[in-house]
Amino acid sequence: PSMVWKMLVDVPVNRKDLENIDRYLIQCLDDIINIHKKGVDENSFSEIIQEKFVTTLSDGSEAELIPGGRTKILTFDARVEWAELVEKTRLYEFKKQAEAIRKGLCLIVPEGVLNLLTWRELETIVCGKPILDLDLLKENTVYRGITESDAVVEFFWKALTEFTPEERSMYLRFVWGRSRLPLTSKDFPMKHTVELLRKGNVESDIMLPVAHTCFFQIELPKYSTYEILRDKLRYAIKNCQAIDTDGRAYDIWDEDD
Repeated sequence: PSMVWKMLVDVPVNRKDLENIDRYLIQCLDDIINIHKKGVDENSFSEIIQEKFVTTLSDGSEAELIPGGRTKILTFDARVEWAELVEKTRLYEFKKQAEAIRKGLCLIVPEGVLNLLTWRELETIVCGKPILDLDLLKENTVYRGITESDAVVEFFWKALTEFTPEERSMYLRFVWGRSRLPLTSKDFPMKHTVELLRKGNVESDIMLPVAHTCFFQIELPKYSTYEILRDKLRYAIKNCQAIDTDGRAYDIWDEDD
C-alpha cells in the first residue's frame, strides 16, 4: 500500500492512503463527524453512537487514542477530535516497522539516493510494474513441443492481450506464484515456458491448462478454437490460485478416466 512506500522514502502520509487500505473506516469517521446533518444532537448522540477513545488496528489489536481512552466515552462535542485521533493513529500504526525497513534499505542504498525516489518509483523498483508487460513476457518465453506459430500459441497470446490488467496479474500468479514481472529481461531468474499438454486419449477441449509455478511453466491442451482456450484459461486463473497444488489437474483427469 502507498502508506508503507511513502514512509520508506520519508514522504508524509495522508487520509487517502488510509482510505486505500480501510475505506470502511473513513466512511464511518465521516458519518460520525457529519452526524449532525442527520438531525442528531448532543442529546441523542449517545443513544446512537457508543464509542470510546480507542481504535482497532490492522492486526486486530486495540489502541488507546489518549491515556485512559478505554474508559472515556465519546460525546457529540468531541466527535471531530476523536475522528482526527483515530485517523492519526491508523495512519502511523506501521511507522515503527517502516522505519526499521528504511534503516535496512539505507544499508544498501545511500539515504540521499533513496530520498530522491518517489514512493511509486521505489515500489516499481522493488516489486515491478503493476501492469503486466506482454511484450516483455513474450521476449522471455520459450516453447516446448509447440512453436510460436502454432494456432494454440496464437490463441494464448490473443487471450492475454484481451484480458484485463487484473486478469493478466492473475495469470502470472497462476503460472509463477507472483503478480508482477521483473523490470527487465536481465532480471528474469528463468524463462516463461509454454508447453503442449499431452494426456492420453482425453479430449483436449475438455481439459484445463496446467501450471508449474516453480518452473514458470504452463502446459496448454491443443484447443480447437480461440474461444475454448480463452474460457478455459480464464477459469483456471480465477479458480486455481493456490501455488501448492501443482499436478492436481493431472489427478482430476485421472479420476475422469
